[in-house]
Amino acid sequence: MQTIILPGYSLHNKGWAEEIAKALSVSGFELTVHNWKHWGSCSFSESYEVNKLIEEIGDGSEIKSMFNKINLEIKVVEKDRPGHSYPYPKDFLKFLKN
Repeated sequence: MQTIILPGYSLHNKGWAEEIAKALSVSGFELTVHNWKHWGSCSFSESYEVNKLIEEIGDGSEIKSMFNKINLEIKVVEKDRPGHSYPYPKDFLKFLKN
């Protein structure tokens, strides 16, 4: 299964996303971490990010199919965390396997 990690916009989330991807990749998941353009020296660009996500996900028909399958009542995994320290690889792995 292909999984795309969309980390939060803060640069602090980049390390978290990379850590989660590394932890989950050993379990056989095909992972892509989306790197926000504004993490570099650029400002946020919605059109750039949408186009980049389309490249990462695939063609338009795949994206439309994916959005039609989204369950709006999906379980949200929330936990207390200090600052930007919230890597929960075991919880994400359990979530992705169910």
